[in-house]
Amino acid sequence: MGGKRKILILFAGIGIIAFTAFITALMRLQNYNTTQVQVQVQGQADSVSGGSSTLNAKVTVGSPIATIPTSDFGINTAVWDWNLLSQSTEKLVKQAGIHMFRYPGGSTADLYHWQTNSIEPSSGITAAPKDAFTHFIQYVRKSQSQALITVNYGTGTPQEAAAWVKYAEVTHHYDVQYWEIGNEVYGNGTYGTKWEADSHAHIGPQAYADNALKYIKAMKQVDPAAKIGVDLIAPGQWPSNQQPNWNRTVLSTVGKSIDFVDVHWYPQQPGRVSDKGLLNSTKTIPNMMSQLRGLIRQYCGQNANNVKVLIGETNSVAKNPGKQTTSIVNALFLVNDLMTWLQQGAVNIDWWDLHNSENQAGNPPAATLQSQLYGSRNYGDYGILSAGRPSGPPSGSQSGSQSGSQSGSQSSSQSSLKSGSQRAATEPPLNTPFPTYYAMKLLSRLGKPGDTMLHVQVQGGNSAVSAYAVQRKGGTVGVLLVNRDRQHVLRVHVSIPHFHPFPITRTYSYGPKHESKITSGFGLSSVTVPPYSMKLLVLRKWW
Repeated sequence: MGGKRKILILFAGIGIIAFTAFITALMRLQNYNTTQVQVQVQGQADSVSGGSSTLNAKVTVGSPIATIPTSDFGINTAVWDWNLLSQSTEKLVKQAGIHMFRYPGGSTADLYHWQTNSIEPSSGITAAPKDAFTHFIQYVRKSQSQALITVNYGTGTPQEAAAWVKYAEVTHHYDVQYWEIGNEVYGNGTYGTKWEADSHAHIGPQAYADNALKYIKAMKQVDPAAKIGVDLIAPGQWPSNQQPNWNRTVLSTVGKSIDFVDVHWYPQQPGRVSDKGLLNSTKTIPNMMSQLRGLIRQYCGQNANNVKVLIGETNSVAKNPGKQTTSIVNALFLVNDLMTWLQQGAVNIDWWDLHNSENQAGNPPAATLQSQLYGSRNYGDYGILSAGRPSGPPSGSQSGSQSGSQSGSQSSSQSSLKSGSQRAATEPPLNTPFPTYYAMKLLSRLGKPGDTMLHVQVQGGNSAVSAYAVQRKGGTVGVLLVNRDRQHVLRVHVSIPHFHPFPITRTYSYGPKHESKITSGFGLSSVTVPPYSMKLLVLRKWW
């Protein structure tokens, strides 16, 4: 028996040596370089027309960008959503990894009275009884998420807002993360166009700033620890360049008293949308954030370092969503949108919205432009989940938000009613996920609060590729590749010097081939990212 054991041990030893040699050879073929602490992503994009380009991306592991905050990605919710707190909705939201809920719903906030769960009758909008604040906040707490509450500036009072803070923070200790004074108040007619309710005798940035100080004083009096913020306009977006200057006027008055600013960003105007334009629009985010930070430093004094930046609303187009909003293109945009704002220092980015409604008025009027937009759905919807049918009681209350982030030059189309009043029987059943839902879900697998975002530098001929990397707790590194090209297949090879991963890598993919699910699998360090697709690699350290 002793001889047999020796033979078995000998063969086992030979097997280990052979396996080690194979893996070593494989790693050499994959160009592992142990002289730098970085992740290298190298690839080639092959065009169906025969052209090619090379992608080189480097992720410096030793040079983190920032820790992912607990409030990272959120969703807008509304009291007019009669399916907001249904069991099926709660389950899907939890699976998407959403950590922040904005409430009570865009422009509805400036019409909403929380104590009675009612909306100004003149609006024609009805609040769902189940969506009252007490029910909403209990769900938020149960899901271990956070809340951004917009208090009623348009038709409310500082006393009403202070009572809300007292009820939530002092009486019940709900720990609401952020309190915002009004929604897009610059849309109250100050610059001609009006989409926001405002019953104050005076309007304009100075009037808003003076009244905001009254709100802050009343709210801080009941809870000095409450985090309170104001509305600003995304730099470079209408009406940021109009007079009187909103951002400078507001910050010069309230800058030393606020905890955050809220900016809304919709990069396109209806009738002027394109897939390529949308997917390239996120390149403007670093400049917008730089300008915001400059204004905060200029006007907030010693309080500047304490002032956070939130993106309370974002989606592809300012109003009348068309087919682009329900296509894979908007999912690709969502990933680049949320990740770029987060990398630039925003502590929270909230997508508009959870449920909205079908809209067929938003498709481009020109048949040629319509045919250039990718996707088979012939309707638009801001929601990440289908509303299925009119979201409300039989009386037909409006299922929409009057939020107006203007992102273009002045025109007669700058009213931003984000509702889908024009409906047909086209939209799928209630809570059917749209591509944007799966994009949000994929982001939750890239990294979680407490993980560390890493620098990524993409070099090469294919400028339509985005890459994001996160050092995750437990030692794994997530690398998310986004192929924004409609015609090119990206062949990517990933190597991690000084971080030798297992040869077999876990992957998660989402794209046009499987629009109704995220597919998972395993592969080597060489992966393929099809056109208009995303692939997440989870790299686990071997030695």
